[in-house]
Amino acid sequence: MIIGTLKNPYNGLDRGSLVRFALDEARKAASAPFVAGSTMVLNDAVKINSQAVEMRPAEAAQLEAHRRFIDIHIPLSGPERFGWAASEALNDSTEGYDCDNDIIFFNETPQNYFDIYPGQFVIFFPEDAHAPIIGEGNLRKLCVKIPV
Repeated sequence: MIIGTLKNPYNGLDRGSLVRFALDEARKAASAPFVAGSTMVLNDAVKINSQAVEMRPAEAAQLEAHRRFIDIHIPLSGPERFGWAASEALNDSTEGYDCDNDIIFFNETPQNYFDIYPGQFVIFFPEDAHAPIIGEGNLRKLCVKIPV
């Protein structure tokens, strides 16, 4: 997991990495007028989802993990709380891995919680189980999907 700011997003990232290029595209999307929907960028290698979502309490947010994609979450309209746990430490899956949607949900409790604010981002790798969209009210956000 990496937490950073959109003003200086490249700390610790390889100059040629797909994550770096995706962050550049996400910065452009974050500064543009908000329109909900999905956009493919970088020769259709990266998907940027612009979402308007209803936040939920921590106890209603399930940990999820992906095997084939890295997620970058960027809140636009307010703070977003996340739960986190190491995927390898989790055993209690609700229905097992869904290969078609590249997702597995867990019934276990996050090991940590943290907040990300507009102008910041969090990158989750396949080893990072995460519970997003925790809070109150509505949130506009970006969720970027990068193939591993």
